[in-house]
Amino acid sequence: MNLGQQVNLLRQRLEEMLPGYTIESDIQLCEFFTEYQLGVDVYMELPAPSGVDERWVALCFMACGQRERALEHFLKSIASGHEMARIDLVRLFGILGRYDEAVEELRILSPEDLQGYNQAFWYRNRSFIHSLRGDNTSALADMNTAWKIIQGVPEFRFVAPKILVGLTEAYNYEGNKEKALYYIGRAEEMALGNIKWSVLMTKAQLLFAVGKWDAVHEVCVYIKSKSGILQHEIFSCFMLGQVALVKNNLTMAEDWFLEALDISKKHLFEGFEFILHGYLSSIYKLQKQNLKAKKAINRMQKMVSTPLSENIYKMRKTYIDLDELNAANGLDILLQILEFRKNEKDLDETVRIYIHLCNFCLRHNLNLLDEYIKIMLEMMIKDDSLYVAFDEWIFFPELYEYVQRKYDKILPEYNSIIYIYSIDREDIVLREQIMKIPLSKTFELIVYLLCHGESSLASILTDVFVDMDTQKAKNYFHQIRHILASKNHVIQIVFDKTSKRYRIKSAHPIVWDLQDYLQGKHKMSGIFLPSSGSDWVIELNQRLSE
Repeated sequence: MNLGQQVNLLRQRLEEMLPGYTIESDIQLCEFFTEYQLGVDVYMELPAPSGVDERWVALCFMACGQRERALEHFLKSIASGHEMARIDLVRLFGILGRYDEAVEELRILSPEDLQGYNQAFWYRNRSFIHSLRGDNTSALADMNTAWKIIQGVPEFRFVAPKILVGLTEAYNYEGNKEKALYYIGRAEEMALGNIKWSVLMTKAQLLFAVGKWDAVHEVCVYIKSKSGILQHEIFSCFMLGQVALVKNNLTMAEDWFLEALDISKKHLFEGFEFILHGYLSSIYKLQKQNLKAKKAINRMQKMVSTPLSENIYKMRKTYIDLDELNAANGLDILLQILEFRKNEKDLDETVRIYIHLCNFCLRHNLNLLDEYIKIMLEMMIKDDSLYVAFDEWIFFPELYEYVQRKYDKILPEYNSIIYIYSIDREDIVLREQIMKIPLSKTFELIVYLLCHGESSLASILTDVFVDMDTQKAKNYFHQIRHILASKNHVIQIVFDKTSKRYRIKSAHPIVWDLQDYLQGKHKMSGIFLPSSGSDWVIELNQRLSE
């Protein structure tokens, strides 16, 4: 079917729904029916696009995730005299972090001079800017105004789902999860064509905010398998990665993020790519893959383009540099980011930076730790949002354990954390069960690699298998690797082809009892690896006991 035939089919559908309705542009018709790529294709065939055409193709580009192209065509539309494009430009400026320009566009057009859905979208987009500024009360008021306006407009079926999504987000930010779930349900009932994917993405985010991980997984798998739209595929992979994080499955999270990153790179979705590099850098840091962590954070730095993205980058960077930063410098950086986030009044991201700040205080034994924890918890309780930024806690298992222990298990429970006890005992505990450890030397090998981060085979054989001849030690080492790999991948010993060293990889975060002593926080009392007589163990016992 050629373009003309496809557009004629849409015209017939429109006539059935709204007899006698006159459209402004064939591209508007495509946008109404969520045939965004068709709208772009129709535009490309126009010999002399009008300002109206420019506005509607900009909306199509925006729906396809091509923000720079959308900006280009909104500006062309306005330059040609079509002022209505300013309404939509407000939202794009907000997404791009250009808040002052968004406010200026709102000032240029008065809602009293607008009619119908244009007036409704003016309020909807101002609501979006209010929410970005943290003014949730004004955001909700504007969304309710927009909802009232569209009740009598002929385009109701086409514009209602977008307004309902905005209402959902406003009620969610206000802390009214019940109403948010109601309105997203209404949007799902009314969604036509591809708009349903945007509705489902909002539903997934809302379900994530209330801790319904399995439901999020189900929605995102459905979006990924059925949508056929690249940005939806990236979004679903990203959220599936977040679900894997809250379920403490680092391996699965990494796989989902890498899949999303691959699509983002191929199709130049830099906004997604930036965020994904940040998450991956934190995963690699937790897994002690330092080279990969630095590569990801360096890539993130190159993509910084706004004050918002700069602060997101700095937050991730302080985690990567956690062991190198001194207390004063690190604290100063994190407090500056926190001040920026407070001005934005974004609860999710404010809590996220508090988590980083509290972890930094814990690592450096700063007296401010409990003060910051209390502020963070009060914010979360006030908004009934204990699940907020929950995917971030996986990177800080020691902090999570500290908060749960001191504040009566106030946070939601993670599925599983691996506890490794190596002082006066030699146990690995998962879900309150002591794991069976096959073969002698397995526990010592695991702890050795945790202690060193990465190690060459030669060092492992010399330090851990010193009493065996070289060939027998090699065989024994690889036998241990094979057995660990076959046990549900709870703990594996993997080979890094870049560094040519071995390291520990786990599907779950590890809390190790020796960690604080290695960082010099306390003097160790007790015996590290009591069953081992290896020289490296004896030397470490002496050093940590002094």
